[in-house]
Amino acid sequence: MNENELTRRKAVGLAAGAALALVAGERWVFAARDGKVVKAAGDAAAGWRPVLLTKREGQALARLVETLIPRTGTPGARDARVHEYIDLAVSLEPAAEKKEFVDGLRWLDRRCKSGYRADLAAASDADLAELLTSISDQHTEHPKTLERGVRFFADLKRRTIFGYYTSLQGRVEELGLPETVSMQTWQGCRHPAGKHTT
Repeated sequence: MNENELTRRKAVGLAAGAALALVAGERWVFAARDGKVVKAAGDAAAGWRPVLLTKREGQALARLVETLIPRTGTPGARDARVHEYIDLAVSLEPAAEKKEFVDGLRWLDRRCKSGYRADLAAASDADLAELLTSISDQHTEHPKTLERGVRFFADLKRRTIFGYYTSLQGRVEELGLPETVSMQTWQGCRHPAGKHTT
């Protein structure tokens, strides 16, 4: 990918105005509560299972976000668990948006298999970079056959930027900004069993 592609520096301006901060810790996991993504008490090391995607699609998503923001001197998007955030966040969106995202990911996976004889999770770094460059905004025009992928990739980049630069790894470790926790923390129901209020 060239300098017009997603870079960490380009992402800074977009993330600066983000209203939601995701702080990655060792003792919590992403969860859904009242239609929002929240931090919930839990063992993050216990292993992640996608909510919306299949296991293999979850692996593909993790690979894509890491390709966009790889680990360098600072953690990458996979380290920041951006793929987990995206899977859960998309699962809470209206059906049309969910379908658009999943269809786009599946389109890209098919394209990868046909062009590189490997799915997104197994493709080489070079092949994955070439595939993403073909649908990137470095091109002023794309063939109609690529429009589906172009839309998906633009959406994926936006979600990855937001997820990373509002994480502890992106916001604090890379940018050196103060840690901000504006995301709701969910510790579970505090009412005794059978004593819920309405």
